[in-house]
Amino acid sequence: MVTNEISFEAWKNNYLIVYARKGEIDARTIVASFKGADGNNLDLTNKSVTFYALKPDKTQIYNNCNVDSSGNTASITLTSQTTSASGIVNCEFQIFEGDELLLKVGGLKLVVEDGGDFSEALESTSEYNALIEAITDAESFSESIGNLSDLSTSEKNTIVGAINEVNNKIIPISQGGTGATTATDARTNLGVMTETVLYSNESGTYSTITLSDDYSNYNYIEVIFNDNGVNNNVKLHTSKGQVQLTNTYVSSTSNPSMLYIHTALLTFSGNAATFSRQAIFTIWTNTNNPSIDRTASNNIKVTRIVGYGY
Repeated sequence: MVTNEISFEAWKNNYLIVYARKGEIDARTIVASFKGADGNNLDLTNKSVTFYALKPDKTQIYNNCNVDSSGNTASITLTSQTTSASGIVNCEFQIFEGDELLLKVGGLKLVVEDGGDFSEALESTSEYNALIEAITDAESFSESIGNLSDLSTSEKNTIVGAINEVNNKIIPISQGGTGATTATDARTNLGVMTETVLYSNESGTYSTITLSDDYSNYNYIEVIFNDNGVNNNVKLHTSKGQVQLTNTYVSSTSNPSMLYIHTALLTFSGNAATFSRQAIFTIWTNTNNPSIDRTASNNIKVTRIVGYGY
């Protein structure tokens, strides 16, 4: 009935406010566009967009958006459930390509003002979200599903029994499945790892680091460190427990030229990471008798530690 066009900045914090009245049913449509760092709308060709909302009563709802790839916009009509509770509704748009989540854009506040609520009698006509759409699609072909005797499953007494038999089978990856019955095993089989930040400090530190979780709970650990303004990173398998942090460079202004090796050993134990053996090795390279000098140093500072696990 009424439309509000809004634009998000994908690389900035957004703070957008729209208003609605409690009890409204499919009366307001939000048309959203998403601008990249270059100021142009993000290309939504072959993308899907989902609208998530957290209501004041702490319940969550989600709806599929209508995507206009020609104008690169996503529109969502506010359902009766979206406006069923007065207060502030925190909203987020998520952009997908296939099943892969590409981008989350938040910062939209929907203020639902109090008013007469006549949605109860008409609620069933309002909720055309992803779940209701799926049920509606299933009902549309329920009369032509065929006879139970034609099923290729062993269980033919009921449709539910046949479906349960299919659900309990492990579908190979080659046939579009995950080869697993649990989410953890599925991620392992598909090589998908979750990322958890265990430590973050932009200033960096060369002292003992306290992690937010036991490092051994993860398959791999990534350490990001800084040496004289230069960022480096290194990964280790958690079965190793130790990692060498090294940065090497040659000074072309020295005569003779000198090779510098900044190094430190980082040892993991439980939820702690401890520095040791931090030093600078200076190697004179352009002399007949090259020599090496070792000097204690705190040049290497860890700024971030990330855990990866299935």
